[in-house]
Amino acid sequence: MTFPEILKALRQWWWILFLCPIIAAGTAYFVSSSMTPIYEAEATMLLEHNFGGGAGTDLQSIQAAERRTQTFNQLVNTRSVLAPTIESLGLDISLGELRENVSVSHERDTQLVSVAVQHEDPDTAALIANEITVQFSTYIREVQAEVSAVGEQGVAETLTDVDEQIAVTQERIDQLEALDGSGALDQTAELAQWQALLSQLEQSRESLQTIQDTLGLIEPGAGSQIFVVEPAVSSSGPVSPRIMLNTALATVLGLLLGGGLIVGITILDDNVKTEEGVRELTDRPVIGVIPRGELPEQIDYMHSGKSISGEIFRGLRTNLQFAMIDRSVKSIVVTSAAPGEGKTTVAANLAIVLAQGGQRVILVDADMRRPRVHTLFNRVRNDRGLGNLLLQPTVALDDMLQRTAINNLLVLATGPLPPNPADLIGSLRMQAIVTLLEEEADIVVFDSPPVAISDSLLLSSLSGGIIFVTLAGKLRKSELVQSMDSLTQTGAPILGVVLNGVRAESTTAHRVYQQYYPIVGSDESLPRPKSRLGRLFNRS
Repeated sequence: MTFPEILKALRQWWWILFLCPIIAAGTAYFVSSSMTPIYEAEATMLLEHNFGGGAGTDLQSIQAAERRTQTFNQLVNTRSVLAPTIESLGLDISLGELRENVSVSHERDTQLVSVAVQHEDPDTAALIANEITVQFSTYIREVQAEVSAVGEQGVAETLTDVDEQIAVTQERIDQLEALDGSGALDQTAELAQWQALLSQLEQSRESLQTIQDTLGLIEPGAGSQIFVVEPAVSSSGPVSPRIMLNTALATVLGLLLGGGLIVGITILDDNVKTEEGVRELTDRPVIGVIPRGELPEQIDYMHSGKSISGEIFRGLRTNLQFAMIDRSVKSIVVTSAAPGEGKTTVAANLAIVLAQGGQRVILVDADMRRPRVHTLFNRVRNDRGLGNLLLQPTVALDDMLQRTAINNLLVLATGPLPPNPADLIGSLRMQAIVTLLEEEADIVVFDSPPVAISDSLLLSSLSGGIIFVTLAGKLRKSELVQSMDSLTQTGAPILGVVLNGVRAESTTAHRVYQQYYPIVGSDESLPRPKSRLGRLFNRS
């Protein structure tokens, strides 16, 4: 889609762009307002690590402190801390539910750990957060005490084992030294092995003794200590739902959704709605654009010469005359692709403005399946007409023509409907009738069935030109092209296309004429007709 097409689609479907954000915002506000507010309390702890030995500032100690802090960060939300918290506070909540409402975060490159607790009651949230820090501190002290005790006991047991091995080794060395010189070579080698073993054991004992002494010295101050630097307090406002934020986000999403819907509708909409679309698909001129609405209501004051609808059809007449300027056209077939596109009303109004222009016009209702022309004129009846001429060759044309209140305009109704209209329309008798009508009038306007009915194509082949009426937004592009191809095969020239049902504000002629003639009126007084169009043109 091009940018102008997008703008045009936005102008056409502006109400979607207006309603979607309103509906989305209203829904978000209602849902958020109906949700239970959740409050959050946060406590911050400082984890102080002491590794002893005076090496607290070297790189290894710093890295060890960082790893230990990360480990402690994972330990806060464990069963060993949360279960005692539930028991201590007497909370009516499961361990899993509490874990879902507790979040622990560690600020990078620091030894600060924050514990955030969410709850429906702000005071309870603060109470739980503070109790978690207490239970966590207790848990860490117990773990460190247990580890320290186990470590010192292990070193003492190892020292005892080494002392026993030293005693055994020393005893064996004494035995070897007490022997006389027999087997001196073997004794010397064995004695050297035992003496080497004794040396290793003594070195191990010295190392273990050093470790034991160090543990005894650093135990009182070594390990990690937990300090609460910022206890949790009751929150003054809920953290969720964030009604205004949710409403704002929903508004933006609704706006995006509305825009997406408009673009999607425009892309997927395959119907022909504009003059440009008709010209691109048919390569035929658009000789008339009729604003949306019922045509009889649009031409209330055609006789006054100052009505918008009257000017529209006079414009259609002018464009038609230009289309026929190089052709000798005596008859015109007005047809459409499907019923309900306004072809009958366009044919009637075209015949009226042609007659008002000084031409002798005969309007023929050739739709012998669903005749409607007679319903538009007060003086016209459908008891005689084209059917009589086709079925009764002796009937005179003048006896079938009916006068209207419009000067120079005669109407030939369908008359009795035959069971085989297609056969009659395609007969030689119909050709003769068309020739006779063209001799009687300056121009003959046929209201034809839709193109899908064979009658229309047969009648078009007998005429001097075709006007195709299409209702904006009704036909798909493929249907319009197929209809035009069918009419082209008849051999009659397609004089132009009339686009009906276009939004009035989108037509330039409508806007200009409305500005030029802001007040429309009529002094004519015509009698009451059988239909609205008849009430306009058949008063006497």
